[in-house]
Amino acid sequence: MLKTESGGLNPRAFAKIDIEQACNQNCSFCIAKQTLWLTHNELEGSRMPIENIQKLLEELSTRNIRHVVFSGGEPTLRKDLPQVLSLARDFGFVDIGVETNAVMLSHGELVAELKDAGLTNTFVSFHSHREEVFSKVTGCSGGELKKAKAGIRNLLDNEISV
Repeated sequence: MLKTESGGLNPRAFAKIDIEQACNQNCSFCIAKQTLWLTHNELEGSRMPIENIQKLLEELSTRNIRHVVFSGGEPTLRKDLPQVLSLARDFGFVDIGVETNAVMLSHGELVAELKDAGLTNTFVSFHSHREEVFSKVTGCSGGELKKAKAGIRNLLDNEISV
């Protein structure tokens, strides 16, 4: 609900922007996948251009929306994600989140960079702590569960809400 009973903007209103179609997992239930599932080799053209993100953030900021979530696919596949988060911070967003599977966040330096750019919280899609279930649901094996766990630990170590 964007408006309160008195007609003002709900202070909890947030925008969710899908900035990336590609993903590094192949979850059987994924809505994003129902349209198109891309691999690392097909990344170009599968993401929203930074200029479009900037325009959206500018428009949202004029509507006094201060909470934004970046989603996809997997937003952490974008090399320019820190720049995207910085744009949100520069437009006055105070709550800046990312929906992620946390695999790419197993690199601690990336988490620190995202925090410096303005990341305040994450929603982690974590489907099981058991390797066989995790692999079946995500279509991944070969250490992806360990990477996701490490990514979550890195977020917590950097005091980013999970």
